[in-house]
Amino acid sequence: MPKTTKIRQAARGESCQVRIPGWCSHNEETTILAHRNGGGMGMKQPDQEGAFCCSGIEDDCRGELWNQIILSRRLYNDLVACMREIYQQMQDYTLEHASGAVDIIGAIEKKNEEFKAAKAAKDDEGLKRIAAERRELWRELSPLLKATRKEHKKPIQEQFLSRIGTTGIPLSRLVCERIANKERYKIQLQVAHDMDIPDIPGRKPMLAVHIGWNSDISGRRVAGTNDTNDVSTARIVQLPDDIEADLLRAAEFQSKRDKNRDTLHARIKEWPLSGDEAIDEEIIKIQRLPAQYIEQARIHRLIERCWKQGIENQPDWLRAWKKQDKKDWQAEVGIVRRARNRRRNFYTELAREWCRNYDTLVIEPLDLKEAAIKLDEKTGEKTEFSKKARAGRVVASLYELQQVLKWQATKHGVAIIEKKPKTVGACAYCGSEKIHVNDNDWQKLDCHDCGAQADRKENGATVLYQVAAPDIQRDTELYFSEQREKETATLLKKADKLKRMQESRRARIASAA
Repeated sequence: MPKTTKIRQAARGESCQVRIPGWCSHNEETTILAHRNGGGMGMKQPDQEGAFCCSGIEDDCRGELWNQIILSRRLYNDLVACMREIYQQMQDYTLEHASGAVDIIGAIEKKNEEFKAAKAAKDDEGLKRIAAERRELWRELSPLLKATRKEHKKPIQEQFLSRIGTTGIPLSRLVCERIANKERYKIQLQVAHDMDIPDIPGRKPMLAVHIGWNSDISGRRVAGTNDTNDVSTARIVQLPDDIEADLLRAAEFQSKRDKNRDTLHARIKEWPLSGDEAIDEEIIKIQRLPAQYIEQARIHRLIERCWKQGIENQPDWLRAWKKQDKKDWQAEVGIVRRARNRRRNFYTELAREWCRNYDTLVIEPLDLKEAAIKLDEKTGEKTEFSKKARAGRVVASLYELQQVLKWQATKHGVAIIEKKPKTVGACAYCGSEKIHVNDNDWQKLDCHDCGAQADRKENGATVLYQVAAPDIQRDTELYFSEQREKETATLLKKADKLKRMQESRRARIASAA
C-alpha cells in the first residue's frame, strides 16, 4: 500500500486534526494547502466518507486500509476486555479472602442505590449525606483490601497477574525503534528461566584467538585462531566483504554531508540576522565557529526554530541544503544500521561456535585506546597507526567482538583467559625474537634465525597457544574461582542494598505514622 504523507501544519495557521496518517478532516481548500505545506504531493480527492485524503492512496487500497484499522481496533478491544476480566476475577478473589469486606461492599452498593434515588428526587441534602456515608465505607474497606493483597501476594501474582503476559514471560512490552525517518515496532520479551545450552561432548581443551583488524586484498582479517602448537593448523577469520562495503558506503555519505556542510558554512556567514534575539544569537555562534565543529543537526534545529517563529524569508540555498542533507542522512543511517546488525550477528555465530567446541578461550587483549591516538603527545611524532588503520579499527569493531565472546562464554560455561605475550614479535617455529616484516607482503613475517615465513595472524595465534598451554589448567581453575567470588560479592551487595531499602521504607512509614 502506498505510504501517506503526515500533515504537520494546516494552511492559515490551523492545526490539522489527523485521524490517521495522511488523512485530514478540513474542507477541500484547506486540506489541499495543508498537504502542500506539509510536503504532500499531488492534488487531493474526497474519500468514501467525505474527508479529503492524499491522492497517493489508490482507490483499491482504501478498503483494505480501513479493514486493517478495524482489525487493529478489534484486537485492542479484545485485549482490554481480557485484561478487565482478569482484573475482575482478582478483585473477587481479594474480596473473598478479606474478612468483612463483602458486608462493606453490600453496604456501598446499597448506598449507591440510595444515591440514585436521591438524585432522581433532586434531594441535595440527601445526596451530600449519602456521599459522605459512602466515603466512610470506602475508607473502612481500603485497609482491608490492602492487607489482603499483601497477605495473598504470591497466589494473586501466580493466578491473575501472570496471566496478563505470555506464559513463562514475566515482562513483555512494545518497543518503538526509530531508524532515520522510519519507525519499526518490536515485541520485547524478558525470559524468566535460564536458557538451555546444549552440552556438546568431545570439546577440545583450548582455542587461542589472536585479534586484529588489518586487511589485504582478500578482506578484513579480524582474528587468527589455533588449537595446536603447529602453525599449519591456524585459521584466519575474515569479516564478510558486504559488511565492510556497506560501512564504507555509509562513510561516503557522511563525507559528502561534511563537504556540503563546509560549503554551507561559508554562505551562512553572509546570512542576514532575523530580528529574533535568540535565533540571531545562535546564527552568530555558528558564523564564528569553524565548520568542522558544527554538526548538521545544529543547523537543522536552527532552520526549524526559524520556521516555528514564522521567519519564512529563508534563502533558497538553505532550503536546498536541508532537503539534500536529510536524504543523505536517512540513507547513511539505514545502511550503517543494517551493516552493524549483520556484523553483530556474524560475531555472535562465531563466538557461539567457539564456545560450543572449546572449554577455554585464550585471547590477547588489545589497547584500542592507544590505537586511536593519531599523535604522540610526548614526542610530537605520529603513531604507527595510519589513518587507514584507525578507520579499519572502527570497521572491525573489535570491542564488540570481545563483548560477544564474553557473553557467549558466560552462557556456555567457558573460561576466557587474557594473555599479553609478544605474539607478533616472536617466531612460532623457533621462538626467536629476530623477526621482521616481509618486504613484498607486509602480512608475512620472516624469521632471521630459522628462515621460516608465516602469516602475521597465524603466527600470533600459534605463539599465543604456545604461551598459554603449559598453565591452562591452573589459569582455568583460577578463572572460575574468581567468577564465583564475583558472583558471591554481587549477591551480598544486592542483599545489603535490599536490606537498606527495607529499613528506609520502614523508617518512612514510622515517621509518617
